[in-house]
Amino acid sequence: MKKILFALLAIVFICGYIYYRHHLNAPSKQPFRCDAQLISHIERNNKDIDINLFASIIFTIRGEGLLEMTGTYTQDNQQYLVNRKLIFTHKHSELNGMKKTTITREVVSPGDNVPEASWQQYILPEIPGVEFYTELKEMNKNAVFFQGLSNPFFVCVLSEYHD
Repeated sequence: MKKILFALLAIVFICGYIYYRHHLNAPSKQPFRCDAQLISHIERNNKDIDINLFASIIFTIRGEGLLEMTGTYTQDNQQYLVNRKLIFTHKHSELNGMKKTTITREVVSPGDNVPEASWQQYILPEIPGVEFYTELKEMNKNAVFFQGLSNPFFVCVLSEYHD
């Protein structure tokens, strides 16, 4: 009887440890920082657009985050510099695994010269103040897939991974 009880306790402990390591200790459940390279070519409305941005993202457990983007935006052979910070909130939603995300503030550096209409139409997932759905999917121990309700945004690689 003691052997059976000990075996059951050992199984419960091992299962609890595995659950903790793979679910509660996951990047989406704790603060983390990750980096992404955003490269896109768009041909729409007689416009030829190339986007090449480096993004650094910080997610906190308080439901806040910072997305810092630097790089270039080229439209019809006219190149613009991008240097912006987006402060956002992300909170629980009624959809399983999805978050409600809102860009709350945008900080544009003096060297950033992207036309605001182009920025909002081709780069931002939604204009500041408007809520949209997002989801974080862990791809492996150091990469996270960040997507909207119907379209992917980027894959970001964790900058500091603690196993």
